[in-house]
Amino acid sequence: MLGDTENVSEAVTPEQKRLIKVQKEKENLMKQLSEGVLKTVTARVAFILNHYPDTRDSDRLLTLRYWEIFQNDLYNNGNITKEAFLKLEQQSDITRARAKIQNTFGEFGSSEDIKRIRTEREITYRTSQIQLSEDATPVSFIFYDETGKTQDFISVGGMWRSGQGGNLRSKIMELREQLNMESKDEFHFVDVDKKNIENYVRLIDIVAEESANIGFKALCFYQKGSGQKPEDIVTRLYKVGISDGLRHEIETGRISIPRTLNIFKDKEDAKDTLFLEALRLDVAGHIKAGFDGRVKLGVFTAVESHIDPFIQVADVFMGCLNRRLNLPDGTNVKDQLARYFFDKFGINPETFETEQYYDFINIRMLD
Repeated sequence: MLGDTENVSEAVTPEQKRLIKVQKEKENLMKQLSEGVLKTVTARVAFILNHYPDTRDSDRLLTLRYWEIFQNDLYNNGNITKEAFLKLEQQSDITRARAKIQNTFGEFGSSEDIKRIRTEREITYRTSQIQLSEDATPVSFIFYDETGKTQDFISVGGMWRSGQGGNLRSKIMELREQLNMESKDEFHFVDVDKKNIENYVRLIDIVAEESANIGFKALCFYQKGSGQKPEDIVTRLYKVGISDGLRHEIETGRISIPRTLNIFKDKEDAKDTLFLEALRLDVAGHIKAGFDGRVKLGVFTAVESHIDPFIQVADVFMGCLNRRLNLPDGTNVKDQLARYFFDKFGINPETFETEQYYDFINIRMLD
């Protein structure tokens, strides 16, 4: 909730105004549902999604149910004439209403499997639109996470991928199938224990095989005694860390510019939509200024970690890094996995530097 919009300062940014507008639209929609006022397509679609959960996963079923309930004189129990069909609400309009209700308002969501499919489809579409534009440039995909907010060291970083990324996604999905993981199951560092550590070792081994197509970057800050709020530090680490990682990719010859960056972060760390939008604007402005406009921000969004395996890889990397930073003498199973990750990629646990040929890893400490 964004709070009482009537007391918002006139100095709010255009993005903040847009978010406030979205919140008011959502509240108005929910009020219409509670009062049974179903005059708009969006209100009618919300009514169906609420009362018929099976329509949340199928736009075709949703459309049929819409026609049946609200346009039965034209639908005629499925006996649709050509003239009636031309007057029925278009499926594209119903689909757009469903997407707004589920994605923008966060209500009456689809199942996890369908959500994953729709998310991947949307990412693919948005990326293709960027690549088809007149000033199309190569694209790098960044999957970022943050860790250590309540500890001495706070870090922001994750996995970089350029080009097609090899077979990493399909290999991770194969591993998930071999381990009989359900759609909601994920590789999450906090869940590492004695029973499943070997599964995480297998994941790290798979990632290592694809090192030619990916990279790991992180920017770390010793926040103890700094007097700064963790949220402010995170914002600065994102801005500086993205630019720092980009320079490392360029200097090592892994990528060239001009380039477009598509950034995805864990939705669990982005519960405040306003914060996410402000962060997006900060990052976009920072990279534009830092690279003379030759690098632009394409997609900047939060996704649920169980939907995207690359977010999970970023989480494991950052979990291992956080462990070595804040609990260097730890001996439990999570520390064992962290040591395995560091050994696998030749990361010095004292300096956090790597062997020269491991140019896909860059961990930097801010003074």
